[in-house]
Amino acid sequence: MSESSELELQGQEAIDEIASLRAELERVKAENEWISVSERLPDGKKKLLVTNNLEGRDAFGEISHLWLVNNIYSGENGEYSAFDESMQRIHRIKYWRYALPAAPVTQ
Repeated sequence: MSESSELELQGQEAIDEIASLRAELERVKAENEWISVSERLPDGKKKLLVTNNLEGRDAFGEISHLWLVNNIYSGENGEYSAFDESMQRIHRIKYWRYALPAAPVTQ
């Protein structure tokens, strides 16, 4: 293989690797974004973090209106609600996201 052919091959491999890394970055960003309940609802297979106020902050600047739930329910009035682990009902859910990444695969 000539030197220029080898350089072209290495260049294409680098381009392919960059494209793969960009796709992975987009996937990770999408998994970590807050999703509006008006946009879509979760599939019900994972624990969720939900909030009814993304602007509400605690003394450390973190979101203060945050609950861990198993699912989101649609009410008759068009509002969404959920139940936390102590079965307390959370009203007017606006946003959700998956709470935890997938567990590592162990052998």
